[in-house]
Amino acid sequence: MDHKQSFKGKHHDADIIFGWNKNEGNWFAVYLLEGYSKDHQSLIQQDTFVRNLNKCGLRLNEIGISTVAFEYGPWSRSQVGKPEGNSG
Repeated sequence: MDHKQSFKGKHHDADIIFGWNKNEGNWFAVYLLEGYSKDHQSLIQQDTFVRNLNKCGLRLNEIGISTVAFEYGPWSRSQVGKPEGNSG
């Protein structure tokens, strides 16, 4: 059937699935990102978090990455953007 016919109301009845996904991001994190595990609590360091942000395809520049790390990271706000182990 031509897609133009569907817009004119000429279409076949079809069953559809309706619903929602809960926690759909968990699979991605556990199986594709560094430092996460399905078998134990996953506590990652800031540098790992930043590497994972770059893997997610968000197309963020350095300021965007730092902003996300600042907002969502549990580490000290004063350490965002500094290499791990740099206390000053």
